[in-house]
Amino acid sequence: MKNIKIILIVILFCLAIMSNCSLQSGYVFVSVTDRNGVPLKDTKVTINKNGKVISELKTLKSGAAHFSDIPNDDYDVTVKPQKKYENTTVKINKEDMKNDNPLSVKIIVKLKQ
Repeated sequence: MKNIKIILIVILFCLAIMSNCSLQSGYVFVSVTDRNGVPLKDTKVTINKNGKVISELKTLKSGAAHFSDIPNDDYDVTVKPQKKYENTTVKINKEDMKNDNPLSVKIIVKLKQ
C-alpha cells in the first residue's frame, strides 16, 4: 500500500510538471521585405516581451531571421531596417505560437515619408 501511495505521488508530480509545459519553446521565422517584395538583409529584428529584448538577430541575404527556443508567449517583433525605411512592430501571441510551430511572420516595411 505504501508503494502505491509513492507511485501515485510521483504520477501526480509528473502530471503537474506536464501541465506547465504549455510554455514550450518554439521557432519564429521572420521575413522582412520592402513593399515590392525585395528582401532586406542585415536588418535588426528583435523579439520583445514587456520592453525587454528576448532575442535579437540580423536578417540574412534572403531577408529572413530564424529564431529558436522562443518560449510560447505574447511578444512584439520589431524590425529596425536601414535609414530609408520605417521601424515596424507586429504582435504575436501565444495562441499563434502554439498553433503554428514554426510560426512564420512576414513584415513589409515602408519607406520613411
